[in-house]
Amino acid sequence: MKNIRMTLIAALIIVFAVVFCSPASAVLLEEKYMGAISKLEPSYDRIIVNVASVYEGGEWVTYGKSSLKNNLVTGTTSNPSVFKDLSQGDSVEVTIMGGPGGEWITIGKIGSTGLAIKPIIACYGDPTRLVSPFYKNYEISYISESDCELCEGTICEASGASVTVKRDGLEVESADMYPGSTHVFGWDNATLQYIPLITFVSGEGESSQCSSSDVIMAGPQAVSDFTIYITQRSTIILNEVETLETEGLTEGPTSMMTAVTTPATVVQTDYQTPAPTTAATPATPGFTAICAFSAIFGAFCLVAGRLRR
Repeated sequence: MKNIRMTLIAALIIVFAVVFCSPASAVLLEEKYMGAISKLEPSYDRIIVNVASVYEGGEWVTYGKSSLKNNLVTGTTSNPSVFKDLSQGDSVEVTIMGGPGGEWITIGKIGSTGLAIKPIIACYGDPTRLVSPFYKNYEISYISESDCELCEGTICEASGASVTVKRDGLEVESADMYPGSTHVFGWDNATLQYIPLITFVSGEGESSQCSSSDVIMAGPQAVSDFTIYITQRSTIILNEVETLETEGLTEGPTSMMTAVTTPATVVQTDYQTPAPTTAATPATPGFTAICAFSAIFGAFCLVAGRLRR
């Protein structure tokens, strides 16, 4: 009897450890792919990507053909610039949330596929979900600010975001942005030939910012939507920069947008895939926690049943 009670107590301790120590935000599966756009369906906000590689264990490996029919993955996107800027055959790095049929939370347009490192020249979605670096070694990160009056479960709408741009590890500029605003980062540094033009489309923040409670909630992770172009300085004139800063446009001038999507020194070549390796679907901490909780709960029921005998 004593052994059974000790087992029951141990099971309860493990349950609490799993629930309270696991990341609350990592509940929905995220998968990262590299490949080419197979089809765009703007009437359904849908993009189909022909997957060549999947990111697993810190490296890109060939996606097993037995895992997906024809290696095609379908997902949706709400970014307003995707269907205007991208075309069938464009090489991309993408992250989907919720598996095939879910949401593309980031789509990065690859500037050159003939290089070992494939630079991103444009991003539609969350830049922190990209693996490959931006063109000219730019790094883009942000901290969102939750609107505590617009929360649901684990996430809230973001009232703003503090965006930081670095290059080669050194900060270029930081700026506070709000949904719909656009900012040209690094404009004041005349030595930078290429600079990031960033629009903060919309965002999400963690509901934990709005509560002092220590209780950890389980739910979907927060993501934000940006449109980012690494553009030549010569394509942006001063009055355009001032217009973007003061009016907070969601789109830049047409001449600017045409230039930024195709940097002059980046050449598109045929897609190169790594050596064949079968890749499994990456696991996520949130799903692991749920599975562990289910198993432990089952053991708890069995032990409780024995105690009642």
